Amino acid sequence: MAHAHHDAGNKREEDLHQSPEINEGSEIDEKRSASDDDLRPRSEITADREKTAGQGNEPHPELVDWETDDPERPVNWPNSKKCINLGLVFFFRFLTPLASSMVAPVTGLIQSDLGLESDTIASFIVSIFILGYAVGPLVISPLSEVYGRRPLYHVNNVLFTCWNVGAALAPTWGAVLAFRLLAGLAGSCAVTIGSGSIADCVRKERRGLVTTIFSK
Repeated sequence: MAHAHHDAGNKREEDLHQSPEINEGSEIDEKRSASDDDLRPRSEITADREKTAGQGNEPHPELVDWETDDPERPVNWPNSKKCINLGLVFFFRFLTPLASSMVAPVTGLIQSDLGLESDTIASFIVSIFILGYAVGPLVISPLSEVYGRRPLYHVNNVLFTCWNVGAALAPTWGAVLAFRLLAGLAGSCAVTIGSGSIADCVRKERRGLVTTIFSK
């Protein structure tokens, strides 16, 4: 009996000595798998994780999304169509900030034409456009999620043109300020949802470069 207890004690001690080695081996395997993931492209790792997470789970009944190979999906458009659409967005992004400051060199002429003596109000004619830039995204961003981006581009581009024409023909400095504010509201459209259009058309691998060009 003493011999049996002695053997059992030795076996227990051997198990205790072996268990750290087993743990160390499992940690090495985990580190090795992690290092293997580091060598793989991030897109493949993300796709594998999404595939694994989606197994056995039914899609939410209220979830609306594109099919991966849907030709109507902007990311699947031909490159020529993408370039045309994004080129227009880039042009609007360039034009609307230009309108904010292009009036600055002629503020003196505006003062003389409208009989405006206050230099503060004359400078406010320039800066009030930026106030529209601050308020416009609060309205345009939610509307783009409800009605889509294209209707907002069309509507705001027409309004932007109309408000600038109104500012040029305004008979009083108060009307100039009002039209300049409205022009800033409409002009903020391309700046607000332009990055969303890039995300729709450009894949993740190139999205950073295109967004950088758009921001310049």
